[in-house]
Amino acid sequence: MTEPEIPVPSFPSVVRNKEIMAKEPLEEEGVPGPVYSDNSQLFFLEFCQNEPPGHATLAQFARRSGLSLPKVAETADWLWQEGMIQRSPIQTGEVAFTPTPHALAILSRANGPEDWVAGKIVHPDKPASRIRASLQGKIPAPLSNLLLWANILVFAYGGYLCSQSWDTFWHYLAMEDSDAVVKQTLLTLGLITGRGWEEGGWWLPLQSAFVHIGALHILFNGSALWSIGRHIERMFGPGPFLVMFLCSAWLGGCFAVAWYPFGSAGASTAISGFIAADSVWFLMKRKELPRKIRRLWQTQVMVNLGLLAMISFAARVSTAGHAGGALAGALIAWVWLASASWGIWGGMALLGLSLLIGAAGVVAIEAARPLNPKWQSYRLMEIHNRFIRPLGERENETLIPMMNTHPALRKEDQVKEALLNIQSSIREAQTLEETLFQPSPFLGEMGKHLFGGLPREDGPGREILDAAISLLEEERDFIDSRLRLSQDSFQRIEKGRKRLREAVKNASLKEMAETNMEKHGKND
Repeated sequence: MTEPEIPVPSFPSVVRNKEIMAKEPLEEEGVPGPVYSDNSQLFFLEFCQNEPPGHATLAQFARRSGLSLPKVAETADWLWQEGMIQRSPIQTGEVAFTPTPHALAILSRANGPEDWVAGKIVHPDKPASRIRASLQGKIPAPLSNLLLWANILVFAYGGYLCSQSWDTFWHYLAMEDSDAVVKQTLLTLGLITGRGWEEGGWWLPLQSAFVHIGALHILFNGSALWSIGRHIERMFGPGPFLVMFLCSAWLGGCFAVAWYPFGSAGASTAISGFIAADSVWFLMKRKELPRKIRRLWQTQVMVNLGLLAMISFAARVSTAGHAGGALAGALIAWVWLASASWGIWGGMALLGLSLLIGAAGVVAIEAARPLNPKWQSYRLMEIHNRFIRPLGERENETLIPMMNTHPALRKEDQVKEALLNIQSSIREAQTLEETLFQPSPFLGEMGKHLFGGLPREDGPGREILDAAISLLEEERDFIDSRLRLSQDSFQRIEKGRKRLREAVKNASLKEMAETNMEKHGKND
């Protein structure tokens, strides 16, 4: 069976339209007219039901209703795509139509026509039918609403944590994340950073999708979740929508921290996935849409993709995070639509793809850690903040005065405490070196097996830690020997301190950290 050629189809009205109301049923050649509705599509459907076989043609309906032929054509086009009409088995010359069994079942139900017009009845295999219901908001979208409220509540809780002073609260609202309290609050809420990942926070790429940096950030992402999030949930269903959100947030968060380990957050990783999924849906289902809505949808898809690309390259926006989210969303949409008729195997295919996306996120981060120059700057900053600065304070406060004191005047408990501090500092340096320069410890032996062969940095960061460990070992040996600081031992220790200072200086540690860090977080 071939589709009828319907001239000049366009997007029909799906609401009450007074210009198409028929004040009185028309009669022609003694055939009583149907009880017409004030909706053009139901009007045409009832016409097809009540006309004799082979007589429900476009021209006949145009004469009965007083509508123009292009208006009648666009109405028929929509009904055809919704699976409500089909070609009549009896043809008298011009193409005639008759209701499908699905349409007859609706017309025979109590309140069936009204429910169909209101978008409460959806054909399971016809995208146009789901579009009608989605546009009229008749398909519930509980998950997108729940995710929106979760983002709002997390942001409100962050505001509560920053409410100790008006300045801090204002900095939280105004995206001033250089404030120490605001920075710590964002980390508490779930900001994804390189340190968080290395310390075992494998869930942070997902958690960071609920964290927002500033009122404008939550406003833009919240409005996007409200609009396109609900639309995607209605078009795909709650299950695929939730999988799409989780996979897009995960891969987007992983890509974001792989490219920029200093910090990123925001739900736009998932929103990027929704936009990509909407584009995939249109590409795969466009031939099943009425022609006018096809043109409108194509324009909307192009506008959304253009806005996403433009925003992704703006300042303080994670381009990599948006790219990862869009990639995951497109893949989930493609697999779900392609496997819709596979039954349980379609669900298995979606599960398999989700696991692959999860693994891809881990690979992206672990591959970036030794290869991305930004991670070298991040490691230098971590070494400075977590080790070098505390070590310098400890040296000046306790170790140097003790070494300059005669052994006979040193107190036993002070010597023991100093040795314990030195040994603790050595372990800290060794642990930090293992954390920063080896595969993430929480991956265990599997991480060493998969990522241990990647080239590791042998540059300023490792040189600083090696110099610090050598200096601490010299100081430990001297204090433990209970000797007075001789000229030879003094020169050895001073040489170790000089080596450490030169390593820090050569790395331009502070300057590199400040330059690459910009501000602490990036907004997804």
